[in-house]
Amino acid sequence: MDSRLAAYIASLPPNGVQRPLFPLAGTAAPSGSFWQQVRAAGLVWRSGTLLGVHALETVFLFASWAAVGSGALSGRVDKGWLAAWALCLATVVLLRAAARSSEVALSIGFGGLLKERLFAGAMAFDADALRRKGIGELLSQVFEAETLEGLAMDGGLQIVLAALELLIIPFVLSWGVSTRLEILLLLSWLCLTAILIAQNMSERFRWTNARLGLTHRLVENMTAHRTKVVQQPPAEWHIAEDDETEEYAQASERLDRSTARIETLIPQGYLIAALLAFSPSFLTGAATLSQQAITLGTILFAYMSLQRFTFGAARASVAYVAWRSIKPVFDAATKPVEGSSAETSAPQEIKTFQLQNVAFTHAGRLEPSLKNCTLLLSHKIMQ
Repeated sequence: MDSRLAAYIASLPPNGVQRPLFPLAGTAAPSGSFWQQVRAAGLVWRSGTLLGVHALETVFLFASWAAVGSGALSGRVDKGWLAAWALCLATVVLLRAAARSSEVALSIGFGGLLKERLFAGAMAFDADALRRKGIGELLSQVFEAETLEGLAMDGGLQIVLAALELLIIPFVLSWGVSTRLEILLLLSWLCLTAILIAQNMSERFRWTNARLGLTHRLVENMTAHRTKVVQQPPAEWHIAEDDETEEYAQASERLDRSTARIETLIPQGYLIAALLAFSPSFLTGAATLSQQAITLGTILFAYMSLQRFTFGAARASVAYVAWRSIKPVFDAATKPVEGSSAETSAPQEIKTFQLQNVAFTHAGRLEPSLKNCTLLLSHKIMQ
């Protein structure tokens, strides 16, 4: 045996002793609280850093607009304001790079913790429940786990960052024109967004169930192809498949329409409505140029924030549907793994249940499907 392999095996803990640390450095055991894992991995303070950096980025972005807009609206270009504008933009670039670095670290850390937790859950999953699942259903859960890992953190971060921007926007609008109308319009549009996202979530549940059902039945039909060839007439092989495919196509069409409404109606509809609310003050000249510039710039910024929010919401909804599918595996990580041990106590008592010459007949049939069956069940009560 290689000396390095022998040294590694010697360093392993004995059976029944749980390791205090796991491959992701600094994290807690995956069988414990997932929140404790997140805290131990340092993802909480990284999230706080990301929010703080993004808030500063938004503030400096508005400051750069104010610096360059003051000179443009006054009709003269001041070197001091241009220098302030350049410094604000340089700060925005640095803050954006720092925010992107934090996003990558959060995505990698969360993905590693999720894989570790799902692996522990798969090892501790109830064997009886696993036997009741077909190969296609298990394959569907694997696909959903990949979807969750790829989209959960990305979509969640986009929603949080966009929500932070939308919280800042009302304070900026208060410096412009038509303040109450613009803020009320923004809040109403956010309520409409929530309603459309809830409808999209319902359609996505139906679409995902149809898709996973297709995957499950496809794999099961492939594994049971010989039985189908023998027992089912060739004319009936694809009748159920056609119906399922048609149902899936209809669910896909409804989902695409719902997603299109969110991605087009929400940001672009808000931009049109906000400009219509802004137009009276612009046409009548009731406000100063500075106020009009602030309102117009904030409307454009809110439009970009809504684009980010709807993009993140679509990805987060996919991740949430995937989470519903693999949640049993995730929760199974907290259960102890059942294994054999040399120190297991001898059985105290054995209860036996025995059946002989048992027959099973389907309802409405005279000939039994099973007959002359013998069943023996033994139950050992341990000390």
